[in-house]
Amino acid sequence: SSAAAAGNSATAASAATVRELQAQMSNSAAALKKANTLIKVLRSEKKTLKDQLVEALQQISNALKAGLTFQQAVEAIARESKPPLQQEFGLFVKEVKLGVSVDDAMLNMARRVGSEDLELVATSTAIARSLGGNMAEMFETIGGTIIEVHLRFADQWCDLYGPGWVEALVK
Repeated sequence: SSAAAAGNSATAASAATVRELQAQMSNSAAALKKANTLIKVLRSEKKTLKDQLVEALQQISNALKAGLTFQQAVEAIARESKPPLQQEFGLFVKEVKLGVSVDDAMLNMARRVGSEDLELVATSTAIARSLGGNMAEMFETIGGTIIEVHLRFADQWCDLYGPGWVEALVK
């Protein structure tokens, strides 16, 4: 009788362990699903920001030509653009108002976003601010360069993946 009770006790402990492992696996699967969703959202935001950046550079250029300061131009972008660009430029404005230098705030934004295009903008802005020069023209040139590089890269897809890559991507 005591051997049967010990056997039942061991079986109950094993069943509890199995249920606990199943619960952990279920929690892990849910966490993995949430992580995948977050990654997709972040990639989508990064692509959207990349698409918005060229337009923002043109807007900054136009604002500078109209006589606004760089800070005023960026504040206008932060107010008038859509997320995620609005959020990033808004954080830039807040950092500057809290005493972070414009150059450091630009670099911080580029690092946060993880965009090579934005790093180019931040570095070019820092150089132009320290050495002088036509910043409006610089922003136009950078915007054009970004478009050119992305178009040139898009042309290389056929070379890398063959003529049917678009059809395969759509399916």
